[in-house]
Amino acid sequence: MRTFWIFLGIGALVFSWGVLGQGMEIREVILRDRERNREVEAILFLPQGEGPFPLIVLSPGFLLSGRNYQKLGRHLAEQGFSVALLNFRYSIFSSDHRVLVQDLLFSIQGLLGLEKRLDHQKIGLLGHSLGGKISILAASEDPRVKALAALDPVDAGPPGQSPSERFPMARDRLDKVQIPMLLIGAELGGKVRVGSPCAPEEANFERIWEKAQGPAWAINQLGAGHMDYLDDPNCGLLCSVCVPGKNPDLSLSLVQSYLALFFKAFLLEAPEFLEELEDLLRRHEEEGLIVVKRKGLN
Repeated sequence: MRTFWIFLGIGALVFSWGVLGQGMEIREVILRDRERNREVEAILFLPQGEGPFPLIVLSPGFLLSGRNYQKLGRHLAEQGFSVALLNFRYSIFSSDHRVLVQDLLFSIQGLLGLEKRLDHQKIGLLGHSLGGKISILAASEDPRVKALAALDPVDAGPPGQSPSERFPMARDRLDKVQIPMLLIGAELGGKVRVGSPCAPEEANFERIWEKAQGPAWAINQLGAGHMDYLDDPNCGLLCSVCVPGKNPDLSLSLVQSYLALFFKAFLLEAPEFLEELEDLLRRHEEEGLIVVKRKGLN
């Protein structure tokens, strides 16, 4: 049965969707920041059990929604993580990355206050495209974040807009981000289909990796497209401007494996999963699926 609550303390409306056959619970949440007059929608995946569960918060790509990443959310929840897929409210004309960073930070606090089964000390951030940049900027301000992963991140302003203080660069804040970072790039993200590439080379995952301070991986997925990480990489107009990947199902499957092992290693503090991740990366590199660069590893 669908149930409905109002939490006045943090201004959250919660719609519970119940327990699924995969042994998890899904809730739809609207988090309201009354001081800034902002709202953030979220889909929260919760494993069954008493917890506490590490929390992974996903920020979507430019003008995309957290609803586009439910396969990723489900997969990570099946691995024992609570996962929140966010949906920021803005338009191509009103975009201000500083506002989105504050939306993300507020969402973390709101989710922790909303659900008692979340582990306040084990928080990971995950972002795609613009969401990768926003996640890095947020991590530079929140010491509770213990690990960060970005899928074909783009460290730039909106397409066609000039540099502005509204669009701070993540690379300029990396001196404040000492946590492990898994940066996954799509080889075809830098190719042009319409206008400009979806992940320009001068602002892509490798440029971020070059300035990373803590342990960092740069994984180039060969043949992958910028939108391969969505449930449907042919999502309509937004997806049509990016060069499509050669095998989106494979790209997403590999990423799911990498993310699960990475977050297990650093949120659960279980080094055996880091060894498993490295074995998997070496095998996939030998098979010609990826190219990997590393820095800051002991």
